[in-house]
Amino acid sequence: MNYPSFTVRENIAAPLRNATLPVAEIERRVREVAALLHLEDLLDRLPAQLSGGQQQRLAIARALAKDAGLLLLDEPLANLDYKLREELRREVRSLVASRASSGGVVIWASSDPLEALELGGTVHVLHEGRVLQSGRALDVWRQPATETVGAIFDDPPMTFLDAELTAGVLRVDGVPAFPAPTHLSALAPGRWRLGVRADHLRTRRASPGDPVFPAVVELEEVTGSETFLHARVGRAAVVAREPGVGAHRLGERVELFLRVDRILAFMPGGALAAAPAS
Repeated sequence: MNYPSFTVRENIAAPLRNATLPVAEIERRVREVAALLHLEDLLDRLPAQLSGGQQQRLAIARALAKDAGLLLLDEPLANLDYKLREELRREVRSLVASRASSGGVVIWASSDPLEALELGGTVHVLHEGRVLQSGRALDVWRQPATETVGAIFDDPPMTFLDAELTAGVLRVDGVPAFPAPTHLSALAPGRWRLGVRADHLRTRRASPGDPVFPAVVELEEVTGSETFLHARVGRAAVVAREPGVGAHRLGERVELFLRVDRILAFMPGGALAAAPAS
């Protein structure tokens, strides 16, 4: 929370003055952090004269300026516009890494999997008050311990398909049978759950071995640089990621091609059974 009667400059400087730092050092840190968070032109304003996003940046600036050994950030970029959020995420990442290398601890709470992956470090995936998995961000993303972790730590959430493995062949409802990929060859015959990410499905075949998933388009979500195609395969809802702007109609029948070398397999109870090596 910002001090309402203090200017932006005084808010950022407040913890530094309490630490009795030299005036020149306080001014240097204020200007440095204000520039990082794009507040340098607002230093003489009061918090009430700022937008909601600017007020949030001010709160972050005051926390960063203090240079404390423990920094707690709860969704610090949530109220910022997309462009600024992306820019600050990159800049704050280097600052957080610097803080960690000097022995400081930064705890960053986020509901955005992409934010956690970009910041890196150690991630703890929480659900309903419990820690489901901990580890390096990229390791947890590559090998989620359970279906729940896979769904939480992915954007859009991972799709799960019921499959039957028999004599090295996988059968999924509404899809022609296809050979199990090498990394799933050690699985015992029986029922499995396949974890499929959006970038595992495309409307263009990547290699001759990619199996075809006949699908019906339910929604096309254009983000600008890419498109998320929400479709139905048999009884299952899936999401495919495509580069550029798509042009599919609601109810259109399309063929999705699955990159079998990237899929994950989970036991019916939810635990990870097999995943690609990298």
